[in-house]
Amino acid sequence: MSGSFVLQAHAELERVLAVELAAIHEVVPRGWSPESQVSEKSVQRTADTFMAAALEPYSLILTARDPSGDIIGFHWLRIDKDAPEWAHIHSLWVAEARRNQGIGTALKREGEDWARRQGAKRLFTSVNVANTRMIAMNERLGFVAESVDMVKKL
Repeated sequence: MSGSFVLQAHAELERVLAVELAAIHEVVPRGWSPESQVSEKSVQRTADTFMAAALEPYSLILTARDPSGDIIGFHWLRIDKDAPEWAHIHSLWVAEARRNQGIGTALKREGEDWARRQGAKRLFTSVNVANTRMIAMNERLGFVAESVDMVKKL
């Protein structure tokens, strides 16, 4: 079922919203790396990072909300201070029930527009190889693979 949504950029975050976004950010990788651990401490640390990032002029945190105000997506990216021609996507998430409704695309495009206005010329993101939906979305939006990270468990 599709529905409307509203995108909002956050120049600062209230703690409650920062914790909500941090919990999503910390839990989502478990789908790709089941051994990843989420703790109250890691959520609080990420919430602190989000609160600080929202205040930075070179960082953008966007949320997508449904008409009732529930968060159904979020996107976090920032300009590299040492290489301002680069913007880095740190996180993109859309609620499972709201996927394939254009929310992720809208979040990414808004982020790209913001990065361009900041002077970035290139946008970088990392995607877990198991996240085939995100890889396909990125390719549809013009991203190309330039390198592959490989890991060996010891």
